[in-house]
Amino acid sequence: MFPTPANCFHPEPSEPAARWIELAERISVCGRMFRDELTQQTGRWQLSGPEFSVLWACRGAPSAGLGQSEFAAKLAVSAAQVSGLVERLRRQGLLEGRRAEADRRRQLWWLTTAGRARFHAVLADLADWAGPLDHSLGIERSDALMRLLDLLAKVLRSRSGSHAAARPARKPFDHQVV
Repeated sequence: MFPTPANCFHPEPSEPAARWIELAERISVCGRMFRDELTQQTGRWQLSGPEFSVLWACRGAPSAGLGQSEFAAKLAVSAAQVSGLVERLRRQGLLEGRRAEADRRRQLWWLTTAGRARFHAVLADLADWAGPLDHSLGIERSDALMRLLDLLAKVLRSRSGSHAAARPARKPFDHQVV
């Protein structure tokens, strides 16, 4: 632990902004740790963490497939990142794509037979990884955490457009008092 200068301001956790910033930091740390572990596990199957996330997103896809914009929304990444991911998975024979009938500019993707087989094999292999997590945290708590995170995501999505309009944009380093 590093010593803290006496003149540093430490907001109280009861202050709303400090509480939400602390929560964001904790979620971020846990997310990175989760992603690192998952990437290590899926790497044994020659899949990166993001590639496995694409396969995961496909598990409940409509029969017509998912478009790159749907992948981007599900994975919270850019369409450009999705483009590279789906192309790598296509080259591996795990995803198949075709142009949408309604909009020929749109590419739809779904798991191939080999993609479904790889996905289910990786998922079965991850049972050994997930077991200790269930034992430590408990299924009920992990389910409760998922519900809370879903609710938080819903709240944040609903605010994404309204919050930006509510406050004037500030230029970086424009010497305004915050």
